[in-house]
Amino acid sequence: MACVFASLDGLKRVECGEEEWRKALEEAGSLGWSPEGTRFDFQYQVEEIWDGGLDYAWNLLRMVETHMMALGWNGNYTEKENQIITESDAYELSLYIDSAIVGQELLDLLGEGAVRIVG
Repeated sequence: MACVFASLDGLKRVECGEEEWRKALEEAGSLGWSPEGTRFDFQYQVEEIWDGGLDYAWNLLRMVETHMMALGWNGNYTEKENQIITESDAYELSLYIDSAIVGQELLDLLGEGAVRIVG
C-alpha cells in the first residue's frame, strides 16, 4: 500500500510505497537526520470526520475520540493520520533521502515546505 504526501494547500500530491518510505526514513536517520516528529493536526482531522448529516452526539463522540488520539500522538512518520511534517523537518529530511528510493517528486515536495501524510 502506498503513502500519499500532500502539500498543506492540497494542490500537490505524491505517492511513495510504504516499504520505500520506511527505508528512506531509516537511511536518513543513519546519515544524521534528527527527526523533529510529526504534528497531529486536530482541526484538520475533526473537519475530516465531522458529518453534518449525522446526529450531533455521534459527531461529538468522534471528536472526543480524535482528541484522545491527538493527546497520545507520538510524532511518528509512518501512520497515515493526516499528520504534518514541519517545513524545517521536511527540508532537512529531503537532504538525507536518496531520490533513487522515494523518487524525485517526493524530494521536491519535501524541499518546498511542510507536508501532510494523508494516506
